This record gives sequence, structure tokens and C-alpha cells, in this order.
Amino acid sequence: MFEVEKSWMEFFFLLIAAIGLIFALVVPSAIVGYALVFVSGYFAGRVLYQRRTNIIFPFYIIVAGFLIGYLIGMQYGNRIIATVLYIAGAVLSYQLHSKGILRDRLY
Repeated sequence: MFEVEKSWMEFFFLLIAAIGLIFALVVPSAIVGYALVFVSGYFAGRVLYQRRTNIIFPFYIIVAGFLIGYLIGMQYGNRIIATVLYIAGAVLSYQLHSKGILRDRLY
């Protein structure tokens, strides 16, 4: 039987990778794909910032899952540019949140 508490990282990695794959297959052009991957990296940076007090390795794997799924299904554009944009979006978001320029309100 599937035990969530033992393999939650693998489950969420596959789920997020599948979402990235679906997004990559739906994107009609390279420009839209680059924008999507930058915004996705931005959200990944926000998640990592929220978990900064007790970040553990599985969260890095889960965040990388979207990028891996997206790169597998990417039809248009360059994979290296997409990777750089994803990382740049994540770093930018993390820095903006850590400096207090952007604030989150958790409901």
C-alpha cells in the first residue's frame, strides 16, 4: 500500500513534474514558454522563502520537479535559457521577499 508519510516527496515530485509537462505541451510559443517558466520560478522562490526557517532537501527536489517536467515536454525554445530563467525567477523572488520589498499574507 502507498504510505504518504514515507514517500511524500516522491508523490509531490511526480505531481509537480506532471503539471510542468502539461504546461510545456500546452504552450504555443517560445516567448510564452519563457514567461511561464520565469513566473513558475518566481513562485518556487516564494515557496522556498516561506519554508526558509526549516527548509529540508525534499523541498528543493519538489521545486525542481516542475522544471524537470517542463524541460521534458518543452517543444519550443532553448532548454538552457528556460533553466536560467527559472533559476533567475526563483532567486529574484527570494531576494525581494527577504528584503521586505514584497510581503505575503497567509490566510
